[in-house]
Amino acid sequence: MFLIALRKLWIDSWSLIIKMDYASHTTIHRSDLPVDENGRCCHFDNPHKLKLHKVSVDNGLISSSKFEKCDYITHWLDSRNKEHVIYIELKGCDIKKAFSQVETTILKTKDRFGNSEVRKCIIVCSRVRKPKMDSTVTKLKRKMKELTGTVPVVCSQQYNYLVNK
Repeated sequence: MFLIALRKLWIDSWSLIIKMDYASHTTIHRSDLPVDENGRCCHFDNPHKLKLHKVSVDNGLISSSKFEKCDYITHWLDSRNKEHVIYIELKGCDIKKAFSQVETTILKTKDRFGNSEVRKCIIVCSRVRKPKMDSTVTKLKRKMKELTGTVPVVCSQQYNYLVNK
Protein backbone atom coordinates (compact mmCIF):
# COMPACT_ATOMS: atom_id res chain seq x y z
CA MET A 1 0.00 0.00 0.00
CA PHE A 2 2.89 2.36 0.80
CA LEU A 3 4.38 1.85 -2.68
CA ILE A 4 1.03 2.63 -4.32
CA ALA A 5 0.77 5.87 -2.32
CA LEU A 6 4.36 6.77 -3.17
CA ARG A 7 3.78 6.14 -6.89
CA LYS A 8 0.62 8.28 -6.82
CA LEU A 9 2.51 11.10 -5.06
CA TRP A 10 5.26 10.93 -7.70
CA ILE A 11 2.70 11.09 -10.52
CA ASP A 12 0.89 14.00 -8.84
CA SER A 13 4.14 15.96 -8.51
CA TRP A 14 5.03 15.16 -12.13
CA SER A 15 1.71 16.66 -13.28
CA LEU A 16 2.56 19.94 -11.54
CA ILE A 17 5.92 20.16 -13.33
CA ILE A 18 4.76 19.38 -16.87
CA LYS A 19 1.93 21.42 -18.42
CA MET A 20 0.09 19.23 -20.89
CA ASP A 21 -1.09 20.86 -24.11
CA TYR A 22 -4.29 18.98 -24.93
CA ALA A 23 -5.37 21.25 -27.82
CA SER A 24 -2.27 20.69 -29.99
CA HIS A 25 -2.54 16.91 -29.72
CA THR A 26 -6.29 16.59 -30.29
CA THR A 27 -8.20 15.95 -33.50
CA ILE A 28 -11.97 16.26 -33.75
CA HIS A 29 -14.19 13.80 -35.61
CA ARG A 30 -17.94 13.77 -36.31
CA SER A 31 -18.04 10.42 -38.04
CA ASP A 32 -16.86 6.91 -37.18
CA LEU A 33 -13.41 6.97 -35.65
CA PRO A 34 -10.88 4.18 -36.11
CA VAL A 35 -7.99 4.33 -33.66
CA ASP A 36 -5.42 1.90 -35.00
CA GLU A 37 -1.77 0.99 -34.80
CA ASN A 38 0.26 -2.05 -35.86
CA GLY A 39 -2.76 -4.15 -36.82
CA ARG A 40 -4.72 -3.45 -33.65
CA CYS A 41 -7.80 -1.24 -33.75
CA CYS A 42 -10.42 0.32 -31.52
CA HIS A 43 -13.25 1.48 -33.76
CA PHE A 44 -15.79 4.02 -32.51
CA ASP A 45 -19.13 3.72 -34.32
CA ASN A 46 -20.63 7.22 -34.15
CA PRO A 47 -24.14 7.01 -35.71
CA HIS A 48 -25.35 10.24 -34.04
CA LYS A 49 -22.36 12.25 -35.33
CA LEU A 50 -21.31 13.43 -31.88
CA LYS A 51 -18.14 15.50 -31.65
CA LEU A 52 -15.40 12.97 -30.75
CA HIS A 53 -12.04 14.26 -29.54
CA LYS A 54 -9.04 11.97 -30.13
CA VAL A 55 -5.95 12.88 -28.09
CA SER A 56 -2.61 11.39 -29.15
CA VAL A 57 -0.92 10.66 -25.84
CA ASP A 58 2.17 8.59 -26.73
CA ASN A 59 4.66 10.92 -28.48
CA GLY A 60 2.06 13.68 -28.30
CA LEU A 61 0.49 14.88 -25.08
CA ILE A 62 3.22 13.05 -23.14
CA SER A 63 6.30 12.96 -25.34
CA SER A 64 8.90 11.95 -22.77
CA SER A 65 10.09 8.36 -22.99
CA LYS A 66 10.77 8.45 -19.24
CA PHE A 67 7.08 8.05 -18.42
CA GLU A 68 4.63 5.28 -19.21
CA LYS A 69 1.51 6.36 -21.07
CA CYS A 70 -1.29 4.85 -23.10
CA ASP A 71 -1.61 5.50 -26.83
CA TYR A 72 -4.80 7.59 -27.04
CA ILE A 73 -7.62 9.19 -25.11
CA THR A 74 -10.98 9.67 -26.78
CA HIS A 75 -13.61 11.88 -25.16
CA TRP A 76 -16.97 13.48 -25.98
CA LEU A 77 -20.10 15.01 -24.46
CA ASP A 78 -23.35 13.10 -24.86
CA SER A 79 -26.79 14.67 -25.36
CA ARG A 80 -27.19 15.08 -21.56
CA ASN A 81 -23.83 16.92 -21.39
CA LYS A 82 -22.10 14.00 -19.62
CA GLU A 83 -18.43 13.66 -20.53
CA HIS A 84 -17.28 10.22 -21.65
CA VAL A 85 -13.56 9.41 -21.57
CA ILE A 86 -11.94 6.29 -23.01
CA TYR A 87 -8.26 5.48 -22.44
CA ILE A 88 -6.93 3.30 -25.26
CA GLU A 89 -3.81 1.13 -25.33
CA LEU A 90 -2.99 -0.81 -28.49
CA LYS A 91 -0.45 -3.41 -27.38
CA GLY A 92 1.49 -6.42 -28.55
CA CYS A 93 1.13 -9.15 -25.94
CA ASP A 94 2.52 -7.58 -22.73
CA ILE A 95 -0.78 -7.08 -20.92
CA LYS A 96 0.86 -6.18 -17.59
CA LYS A 97 2.68 -3.29 -19.27
CA ALA A 98 -0.54 -2.19 -21.00
CA PHE A 99 -2.35 -1.99 -17.65
CA SER A 100 0.50 -0.02 -16.14
CA GLN A 101 0.51 2.44 -19.07
CA VAL A 102 -3.24 3.05 -18.83
CA GLU A 103 -3.12 3.38 -15.05
CA THR A 104 -0.31 5.94 -15.20
CA THR A 105 -2.09 7.95 -17.91
CA ILE A 106 -5.31 8.04 -15.89
CA LEU A 107 -3.41 9.38 -12.88
CA LYS A 108 -1.41 11.89 -14.96
CA THR A 109 -4.51 13.30 -16.66
CA LYS A 110 -6.81 13.36 -13.63
CA ASP A 111 -6.78 17.17 -13.52
CA ARG A 112 -8.44 17.21 -16.93
CA PHE A 113 -10.55 14.02 -16.89
CA GLY A 114 -10.88 13.14 -13.20
CA ASN A 115 -14.42 14.51 -12.93
CA SER A 116 -15.74 12.85 -16.09
CA GLU A 117 -18.91 10.92 -15.39
CA VAL A 118 -18.11 7.98 -17.67
CA ARG A 119 -14.52 6.68 -17.72
CA LYS A 120 -13.47 3.48 -19.44
CA CYS A 121 -10.31 1.77 -20.63
CA ILE A 122 -9.84 -0.40 -23.68
CA ILE A 123 -6.72 -2.52 -24.15
CA VAL A 124 -6.44 -4.17 -27.56
CA CYS A 125 -3.67 -6.78 -27.70
CA SER A 126 -2.24 -8.83 -30.53
CA ARG A 127 -3.33 -11.87 -28.60
CA VAL A 128 -4.71 -12.77 -25.18
CA ARG A 129 -3.41 -16.09 -23.89
CA LYS A 130 -5.62 -18.42 -21.88
CA PRO A 131 -6.09 -19.79 -19.19
CA LYS A 132 -3.08 -18.45 -17.24
CA MET A 133 -3.67 -14.96 -18.60
CA ASP A 134 -7.26 -14.98 -17.32
CA SER A 135 -6.10 -14.93 -13.70
CA THR A 136 -3.48 -12.26 -14.46
CA VAL A 137 -6.04 -10.07 -16.25
CA THR A 138 -8.55 -10.54 -13.42
CA LYS A 139 -5.97 -9.42 -10.83
CA LEU A 140 -4.94 -6.41 -12.94
CA LYS A 141 -8.58 -5.40 -13.52
CA ARG A 142 -9.24 -5.56 -9.78
CA LYS A 143 -6.16 -3.46 -9.04
CA MET A 144 -7.13 -0.83 -11.62
CA LYS A 145 -10.68 -0.66 -10.26
CA GLU A 146 -9.27 0.03 -6.77
CA LEU A 147 -6.85 2.70 -7.97
CA THR A 148 -8.90 4.50 -10.60
CA GLY A 149 -12.50 3.34 -10.47
CA THR A 150 -12.14 2.05 -14.02
CA VAL A 151 -12.36 -1.58 -15.15
CA PRO A 152 -10.76 -2.05 -18.58
CA VAL A 153 -11.94 -4.09 -21.53
CA VAL A 154 -9.20 -6.43 -22.79
CA CYS A 155 -9.52 -8.03 -26.21
CA SER A 156 -7.54 -9.31 -29.19
CA GLN A 157 -6.92 -7.40 -32.43
CA GLN A 158 -10.05 -5.21 -32.61
CA TYR A 159 -12.74 -3.71 -30.43
CA ASN A 160 -15.87 -1.90 -31.64
CA TYR A 161 -17.41 0.73 -29.38
CA LEU A 162 -20.85 2.19 -30.05
CA VAL A 163 -21.00 5.90 -29.19
CA ASN A 164 -24.49 6.56 -27.79
CA LYS A 165 -26.09 9.95 -27.48
